[in-house]
Amino acid sequence: MEFHSGQLEGVLKLLKEGAEVQGLPGVNVGKVSTFLIENETNPRVFIGVNKDVTAILILVKTPDIFSYKEVIRDLVFYSTNAGAGFRLLKEGQKWVNKWGKSVYEAYLTTSQNIEEVDDMLERFGMIKMGSQFKFNMGEK
Repeated sequence: MEFHSGQLEGVLKLLKEGAEVQGLPGVNVGKVSTFLIENETNPRVFIGVNKDVTAILILVKTPDIFSYKEVIRDLVFYSTNAGAGFRLLKEGQKWVNKWGKSVYEAYLTTSQNIEEVDDMLERFGMIKMGSQFKFNMGEK
């Protein structure tokens, strides 16, 4: 379920739709294209896209200003299909788990409080913290 450059056009279309649905100002196609291509094989970036390009999840491992460890944050999570979004979250959780104790926390930010989405993320085992959901990090 990881991104490959042949999906670029579909991903850009999906991101534009997501920005429109969420009332965001838009998508800088040039910057997004460059980011996706440059990070397609970057081990510190998870770019998950389902085969039909109806869901995308981008996670990035970055330094944290509050800890000597790193954090994982999402850049994008958007899905037009609940099942596809759930499957991407499972893949994202596997990617988060592989970093083990080198990561302090992993978060997914939601731009809207949509009850169905919040319920899905909580069923997935994530903990709601304001507008963010914390991935299950297991034992520390």
